Amino acid sequence: MADARDFNLASDNVWALDATAAAGAPATPAQGTAYRNTTADFSAGFQYLSKSPSEVANEFLNLASKNILQLQTNGTLGWMAATTYPQGAICHGSNNLTYVSLQNANVGQDPTTQTSWWQVIYNSGGPYSNAAEWTTNTITIFGITLKWGYTANLAGSGTKAVTFGTPFSTYCMNLQLTVTNTNGSNQKNNWAQIQSMATTGFTFVNQCSDVEAGGGYVYWFAVGV
Repeated sequence: MADARDFNLASDNVWALDATAAAGAPATPAQGTAYRNTTADFSAGFQYLSKSPSEVANEFLNLASKNILQLQTNGTLGWMAATTYPQGAICHGSNNLTYVSLQNANVGQDPTTQTSWWQVIYNSGGPYSNAAEWTTNTITIFGITLKWGYTANLAGSGTKAVTFGTPFSTYCMNLQLTVTNTNGSNQKNNWAQIQSMATTGFTFVNQCSDVEAGGGYVYWFAVGV
């Protein structure tokens, strides 16, 4: 038997979703028709022994069930322009990403555009790939973006440019390179060095003490914002 506290809503199972919505009580209500008073004030509640007007009760339950559905679907409520958010508050943006407020008195600042007020908590960036020359893997956690991939190394000394699938928004802070050894001892004198890095990608230099030392792959891991 399900717990009595469970409130499982389907996407189309919001209370009074199809009710007639209007400001105030209906002037000439029709029997058998559901109404919602979109301007109802719930702050004072209902007086003792008074009946709850159906249009007010419908509006209240509509808002409550919508919020429950948002919590079940997104884990947090959607951003509201009129709400004043304190620093550390969390909301769900219209782009389906979750944000944390960076400042107090945060009101009217759309998280999808106002980056000085909001920061993305988590963006999976998936699906991920391990195909040859993959450069599209990225994930953002609390404003820090991680990118990773690998590229075929040069067959000898030289330079190679790698372009990120999506650029960093501001700058690339750190980049790590790892060279694979696919030919055993023939690659013992092969290593890669970073020549330059930017928001859009990087260039590395392959160093070899002899021509036969080249080949293999260079795995890379980049951190930025």
